[in-house]
Amino acid sequence: MNTHLNCATGAYRPSRLLSPSNRGAQFVALLLPLLLAVSLSACGGGGSDGGGPTPTKTFSADGEARRIAVLYRPLRDLSAVLLPYAVPGAQLKALGGTTRSCSLGGTATYSYTPGPVSPGTEQTLQAQFSNCTESLGVIQGSITIKWNNADDNTSAGTFTPTWYGTVTVAGVTYGAEVVAARSGGITLSYNATSGYRDVLIRVRTMAGLQGPSGPTLDINIGSWHLIDDPSASTLQLTDITSNVENASGPIGSWRSPGAVTVARTTSSAAVGGVGFPMQGGFTYARNLRSGGRESLTGDGQINSGLLNLSVRGSQSQLTDAGQYTWADLLSRALYDMDGE
Repeated sequence: MNTHLNCATGAYRPSRLLSPSNRGAQFVALLLPLLLAVSLSACGGGGSDGGGPTPTKTFSADGEARRIAVLYRPLRDLSAVLLPYAVPGAQLKALGGTTRSCSLGGTATYSYTPGPVSPGTEQTLQAQFSNCTESLGVIQGSITIKWNNADDNTSAGTFTPTWYGTVTVAGVTYGAEVVAARSGGITLSYNATSGYRDVLIRVRTMAGLQGPSGPTLDINIGSWHLIDDPSASTLQLTDITSNVENASGPIGSWRSPGAVTVARTTSSAAVGGVGFPMQGGFTYARNLRSGGRESLTGDGQINSGLLNLSVRGSQSQLTDAGQYTWADLLSRALYDMDGE
């Protein structure tokens, strides 16, 4: 029997009629479905590649960019809060009993505690922020800088205090206690003549990163260098390593071995002027553990203040990309790190 298949309709047309026969009719009835299945495969039916269903994308560049904004917030906010106090111990001691006005209202008030007179004694300076308003928002809470004589090497131009406290910056609360023995704290290298500062900020565990919405997150094993050159119109963040986790374990990470240039904004002596990223690059990863969903990796390139982000699924190899402004992303920061 000669037959022809119409691939558009999936229908068979016999080339000539068979003589009626009960046995022949039964044979044709059994044979036609088999021929149809085989021929549909030849026509391209039964899937795009014959290997199963087409993967479905369960993520978006927009969603991941909003989560990257969450990872950037601690870099910006903690750099701004700590920068004025990354100075030699003598300057911190001189702040005791004084008050500084913030640029848009509010104050920072300082209390110095000398400790015992014996050499190597522990000293602390507490900065208390009261409605301290700067370009990055309202700052409340306090931080304490702690050091001893051995941490303050003026001849070498280094200072290695620890710090702790709870401070809220523009609606995001950071609670941190850093212990030097656990590779936490601040390492300052400075030039007393030029004012150049390289501030290494290390955060072993910062519990309670609480945003305006979504779950409480932790920054675990985070560190970065903040480069402040008074002769430059910008600041730099380098060697960034930041891991975010929740109660279930690690979720997302930001890595930037090179420099990310950030804008220097107007500020008071109470808070540093750390703005939006302007130039640089980084890698991003997010682990999706629930529901068998795939993990994501991304590459971010920052040019003239715009973030160009590309994201790829680890299993499906599907991708998505987009371009964003930091002002928009920070206003829509997505704290649900385990969602789609």
